[in-house]
Amino acid sequence: MARRRGFVRTGYEERSCFRIARLVCSASCLAVAVFIVWSYAVNQERSSLNLLQKGMLTKSSLQGTSRAPITTIDTSHLTPFNASRLKTCNHLIVVCGHAITTSESLADVATSDAVWSLLPYQRQQDLPSSFVAHVRAGVTEAQKDPNSLLVFSGGQTRPTAGPKSEGGAYWAVAEHFEWWGASAKVRHRAVVEDYARDSFENFLFAIGRFKEVIGHYPAKFTVVGYAFKRDRFATLHAPALGIAPSAFRYVGLDPPTNSKFDLAAATTGEYENALRLFSEDPYGCHSPVLKAKRLERNPYMRAVPYSLSCPELRKLLEWCGPGLFPNPLPWD
Repeated sequence: MARRRGFVRTGYEERSCFRIARLVCSASCLAVAVFIVWSYAVNQERSSLNLLQKGMLTKSSLQGTSRAPITTIDTSHLTPFNASRLKTCNHLIVVCGHAITTSESLADVATSDAVWSLLPYQRQQDLPSSFVAHVRAGVTEAQKDPNSLLVFSGGQTRPTAGPKSEGGAYWAVAEHFEWWGASAKVRHRAVVEDYARDSFENFLFAIGRFKEVIGHYPAKFTVVGYAFKRDRFATLHAPALGIAPSAFRYVGLDPPTNSKFDLAAATTGEYENALRLFSEDPYGCHSPVLKAKRLERNPYMRAVPYSLSCPELRKLLEWCGPGLFPNPLPWD
């Protein structure tokens, strides 16, 4: 006997029913899984709150203790950086960088070598405290003169630190310490120079950075660095840049005498590796040692931009002697 057409099931209808049943089953399993996860989270939260109330758990434990807290600063009340409002600045303050921070947290930036990417000779010398002291000294100098621009100078010199600069690291240190109470007066007058590879370039490139930001060149110059490097800047770098003694000031800070820092060894190294070499080659063009340092300290192969942004400095940037640069300079 033939079946009525309305009750005949085709293969397509059977497959459709199977698919619908499978979707319903999957949705049900997903709902059960979500409910289980939600129930577990609620129970964990209740357990933690009970322990917290009983004094068996601290809030820091709930937040996790695997990382030190990262300092955040409310900058909403601070003057934003605006170069157009700095046109009256005529005083350059340079803080020379010596290392780069590598840690996400700066909680131990003044005490721990582990926060910094250090060279072998810098380790176990209690240098982090001196880095921070230099940053603070720069902030203090800038606070004294509202017509100054504070420049943290130092390039991307460490292949182990990644493409981070010494200048940027020092700026971050100042931010971490909230500019030692001078945020409102200094922060909007502080910038980074991130191409310098040695002390001469710290000074020269900071002048170029001043011109980029302010629109003209400085008339006064202050450098913050180690006291045992004072002669290098005062008797070699400043004259090589045509800066008169009356326009130049050096703020020197060595590590504390009770630290592990070997000042005698540093002074000897200063003469052998810097003073003697720069006295023979003021612009660092010919000495194999100085040239090798600059090459080594540019692992990311960055090109210095100041001959383009500061065309008045092009000839000085290209000068290699003999003798000191003979032409007039914008700050003469």
